[in-house]
Amino acid sequence: EKTMVADVQALPQNERVIDLDRLLAYITTSPLQVKNVEGMKADPPKVFWANAPAMLINLDGEPIWSPIKDVDLRYAVNTNWDLFEHTPTKTLYVRYNQSWLQATEVTGPWKPAGKLPDSFAKLPADDNWKDVKTAVPGKKLSGKATPKVFVATEPAELIVLDEKISYLKVPGASTLLWVNNTDADLFRMGLDGDFYFLVAGRWFKASSLDGPWTFATPSLPDDFKKIPVEHPRSRVLASVPGSAQATEAVLLASIPRTARVSRKETKAPEVIYQGDPMFKAIEGSKGVEQAVNTDKDIVKYGDLYYMCFQGVWFMSRSATGPWEVATSVPEQIYTIPTSSPVHHVTYVTVEDDNDDEWVTVAYVAAYTGVMVGWGCAVWGSGWYYPPYSYYGGFYPIYYPYPHT
Repeated sequence: EKTMVADVQALPQNERVIDLDRLLAYITTSPLQVKNVEGMKADPPKVFWANAPAMLINLDGEPIWSPIKDVDLRYAVNTNWDLFEHTPTKTLYVRYNQSWLQATEVTGPWKPAGKLPDSFAKLPADDNWKDVKTAVPGKKLSGKATPKVFVATEPAELIVLDEKISYLKVPGASTLLWVNNTDADLFRMGLDGDFYFLVAGRWFKASSLDGPWTFATPSLPDDFKKIPVEHPRSRVLASVPGSAQATEAVLLASIPRTARVSRKETKAPEVIYQGDPMFKAIEGSKGVEQAVNTDKDIVKYGDLYYMCFQGVWFMSRSATGPWEVATSVPEQIYTIPTSSPVHHVTYVTVEDDNDDEWVTVAYVAAYTGVMVGWGCAVWGSGWYYPPYSYYGGFYPIYYPYPHT
């Protein structure tokens, strides 16, 4: 390491740039080892499967409804679909591409919608409802064009097959088969073996698509390392422990991103609490508390308050501000465990404060949700973090896995 540093310092100022491939190759042979994030989970999500067409309405808990001004519709803010309730009739509507389905209960049964209520044509003319308004009055659905609808109030995934399941042998592998008629990353070890399904960088296996699914990354068969880089699903190599692609992904996720911020010009965002500021102790930390009734990442230690926003730390002597760029952060904040919704702030640090005007800050990819576990770069910690919601809005924090 000393040799490389000396060589770089010897270069002219305008030539201190090193090719990323050379840097990764150097780090790969280094005795330094990137550590997995402690306390991560890999509980399998609920997995549905169906032949096309199909859709999964994924709600983060029971529906959280928000009214729409001057319209007798309200919409669910904690789902990945345009889900509405027509309040006079208590009828639910969900948009499916340019068509609509309706039901009396969110769990269904769902059927093609007839004529939409006039309220849909009266939605505000802004970007929030642009896609919805282009689907009004909607195209008619019938027969095979009507999707099968699944509904989940917990993390779930949907595997959609184009007609009957189809397999192709993976070139160079002994028994590994690729399910080639789905957008999902789905494989099988022989026609009678286990299925392997990749979700958020984690592999799960089951003897059939009906489950039960179990975590499989640590025991992934060697055949997965033989997937050619030219294969249509070679992207999964980044989630195969021990592969060159997985090593590179881990290293990239571990490289700090730094920035210099002005202590005078960098302004903190507006902080809004629902009522008086409320804080609760973070279990497993060394005396750190978390704000629970605001969408901002605010923690308290001792008599001081710290807010992490867009990779910059701010400090205040009051929960409501004023806020200033922090020149240091208590080490106790970095004891916040993975189980906490604000754990991601532990990947943001103050690197240099030896300037009266500037502060250098740094963060790694885990701050944005890309964590290192089981020898791979994975998405999310696997813990369930309840979203912060309020009347008229919704702020998801981090799903254990992204929903597809």
